[in-house]
Amino acid sequence: MNFLSNYDDSSSSDELEVYHDNIEFKVENKVNKCNKKRTIEQLNTDDSFNTSQNDLPELPAFLQTLKEDKEQMNNYDSKKLRIFQHVEGNFATFVYLKVPIGRTDLRDQINEINNYIKSNSKYSNYEIFNVDNYHISLSRTFPIREHHIDSLEVQLKSTLENQNSFEISLDQLCYFTNEIGSRAFFSLLIDQGKSEVLSLISKIDEALSLFGFPNFHSEPEPHLSLFWCSLIKSSNPTNRESHIKEEKDVEDDEEEGCLMENKTLLKSTLDNKSNLIKINKIYWMVGKREYSIDLH
Repeated sequence: MNFLSNYDDSSSSDELEVYHDNIEFKVENKVNKCNKKRTIEQLNTDDSFNTSQNDLPELPAFLQTLKEDKEQMNNYDSKKLRIFQHVEGNFATFVYLKVPIGRTDLRDQINEINNYIKSNSKYSNYEIFNVDNYHISLSRTFPIREHHIDSLEVQLKSTLENQNSFEISLDQLCYFTNEIGSRAFFSLLIDQGKSEVLSLISKIDEALSLFGFPNFHSEPEPHLSLFWCSLIKSSNPTNRESHIKEEKDVEDDEEEGCLMENKTLLKSTLDNKSNLIKINKIYWMVGKREYSIDLH
């Protein structure tokens, strides 16, 4: 049985013939490719190709915007300090509650806090950023290996399966610093529902202790962080990083679930009150994957 394959390109006269039975392969190139291409040396000596960078056209407006956004993001990331080292194969994990921050009453509170910070000369020398992900932490951030992920899911669901849903309210503006003093956070404390949140933290601590994962700090203060600023004065954080404990072995750029210290009350009550927030689900993040359990 014969198979014949011919390739014909109108732009060139290259031909490829394959005869299967005779195991004969013939490649005929009727075009001298060297004549079709200018050599690198010719291009380099041709003035038409020697264009300086200053002669290049400006980027289109949308590309210029992307470039500026990238520069702004680099500046944003430079304000952060990793409090954990990244180890290949570890997944940063923490347990938390979500808050429906898009609600009008909560947006009014956020705007009030933002205006308070901007009008306070004490913070005029700091660059203030929005927190990336609004949440209420129920655990510290800890490293977990892949073979523990499923076991942790089973244990957390077993621990929390009979937990009832509840409601919380947010009031009192506080200022926290993280445990290594690299960043400060402007946060709302939980008022109503605090005892239920503390009970959750205690149960989650028990579940995590079975795996040897760290517990939350001894006197937790449940809160929702809204804004943050860097407390690192030098652009080189090497000196500050030298004080980080060696056993911390997970990257924590966003500082979810990190310990908060040096709480300072800024406003005992807000002008804008939020309605109660229904808590009917608990979440935990493992790397980039989110897990959850519904409450009754």
